[in-house]
Amino acid sequence: MQTAVRINKRMLNAIRNLHTLGFIHRNIQPSNFAIGSQKADTAIVFIIGFSLAARIELDSNGFEIDVPQKLPSRRINTLNLMYMSRRCHSTLNLTRMDDIESWLFSCLEMCMMDCLPWKKCFIASEAFEMKKEFFFHQRKLFWGLTKVFSVAHILLSFDKKVLKLRMCTVFSKL
Repeated sequence: MQTAVRINKRMLNAIRNLHTLGFIHRNIQPSNFAIGSQKADTAIVFIIGFSLAARIELDSNGFEIDVPQKLPSRRINTLNLMYMSRRCHSTLNLTRMDDIESWLFSCLEMCMMDCLPWKKCFIASEAFEMKKEFFFHQRKLFWGLTKVFSVAHILLSFDKKVLKLRMCTVFSKL
């Protein structure tokens, strides 16, 4: 479990670095990360698979500007239903929060195998309903879990306007 938590923290750091550069990945899942070949305690986690990545527009305060974006229709089928954010199911514009939500699903799957109720679901609308229910009851799930999951809970509890400030605070504590 300790190794999984360490890897998940490094995955989150890679996502943060991508966001700092002004991009969102839009397809966060374990298969889009690679671990460098250094010692386990210092290995760098690299984010890969940028075919769906998009530039994000920020205002002068660093908040995202809602610019219409569309996933290429031929690419939607490549998204893994298990890790898709709720906004992706709703075909809404994706934001940094969606990358974080997908990362959370990856973390949970890595640390607690088979904990995602929609893992074996192949119907998008059913998976979406299960994810909504999951977040409705998230306090029960996150109670007593490690610091990484507490961070995810904090991040997912705030709206977009508070996100930038909270992300800076939370990342500095990791």
